[in-house]
Amino acid sequence: CAERPDISQVLSRSLAQGIRDRSPMVQRVAAAALSSHPESKYLRLLLEFKSEIPQKDDHLAHRVKLSLRQIVKTLDNYQLVKELFSNQDYRAHIQELLLAIPSSKSSQFLANNISDLTVDLKDSHTLFLHLVKNLPPNDFVKLISLIPAATDNTHTQSLERMKVLVAETKARGISFNALPDAIKSRLNQISKFSLENLTSLPLRSFRFLRDYSNPNKNIPWFVQNRSSLDGKNDEKFMSSLPNGGESFTGTLRSNEFKIPGKLSFYLAGHSGYPENKPHEKNYIQLVDSKTGRVIKKSFPPRSDLAQPYTWALREESGKTGYIEIHDGDAAGAYAWLAAGRFSDPKLEVDDLGPRQILNRMSQVIEGIKNIDSSSNDELLNNLFQRPDLPSQARLLLANLMAKKQPDQFWSALKERLEGIRRTTPGFFRELMEWA
Repeated sequence: CAERPDISQVLSRSLAQGIRDRSPMVQRVAAAALSSHPESKYLRLLLEFKSEIPQKDDHLAHRVKLSLRQIVKTLDNYQLVKELFSNQDYRAHIQELLLAIPSSKSSQFLANNISDLTVDLKDSHTLFLHLVKNLPPNDFVKLISLIPAATDNTHTQSLERMKVLVAETKARGISFNALPDAIKSRLNQISKFSLENLTSLPLRSFRFLRDYSNPNKNIPWFVQNRSSLDGKNDEKFMSSLPNGGESFTGTLRSNEFKIPGKLSFYLAGHSGYPENKPHEKNYIQLVDSKTGRVIKKSFPPRSDLAQPYTWALREESGKTGYIEIHDGDAAGAYAWLAAGRFSDPKLEVDDLGPRQILNRMSQVIEGIKNIDSSSNDELLNNLFQRPDLPSQARLLLANLMAKKQPDQFWSALKERLEGIRRTTPGFFRELMEWA
């Protein structure tokens, strides 16, 4: 019957009865027929029936969803949908149904009823994406409740919403200036908060030095909570074991500090496969700042559990030095190390590692790069001048500044060059790489 051009009243009643038949096979056939011959009078019937379908019968549920979708697509207006939506029993089903129909009509209905939707702000990504993709631009102001102002608690979600909105409006050919003032104001607030958040981070204790001999430019180092032999769990460590990135290499260098008579710390990690002789590609060392001489050097314990290490430094006490934590093993396993719990407070592990800083910077830049606002210029310049930015993060920032504010960028670059050319290893190589 699904191939017949129209349905008689008798057959129509038969299909309605078929939906209520005891046989799942008859129910599926009836649902398929209604999908091919959608009529608004079946909308309520199918909604009632959908809520009664056993969870294990995915096939029948899918057939009913298709029929409901076809019926709604044929409606000249959403008056019936509005009437049914007022019933709490149908609301969640209608919401799910409309989210599966990419049209301005469905998006306008959802936007007009945001406050009544059965979705929490934290779980509203699908709804937000649907609206941004389909809502007419003059209705974008209705999105404001789904774009939270950036705070310490909402920053991640606010930034993600901004990225989605900016990307999708650009894909639709909608300029930033064409957005409603309320939306532009909210996006400016998020971008300003994001940049202020990055700029106000404490100067980091450890900085990343790229391994230019390795063509892999990814940063391995991030802050990770690990367990130690003494039973302490969830202590902060600088680790080179990011997800999917054990082959990444590079060196962390601490700020200079006055060498104490004794320095203790915990170290975890590996020096190659357990069955092989340990290599010396991964290590931690103390270096004399004045001469570059390696004072002490230790290798990882070949254990995931952090082990205690102590360096006796009485003869070096009072000199100025720095710590280097080096991962030189590009293998795919047993190729990492992690250090933390230093006895000297000047070596306290940061809250964010270079990899996390880069990821956050990438998110912020992706979110603000298409926002036409000059209010962020000073914040961008201040961030660019930070001496502890990972080189890749600075290059991302340089690209953005060169496009958005070329005059200010060259001024900022000159200031940066004059301030750090003698103290930042590899900076000119980083600059040439960007250029």
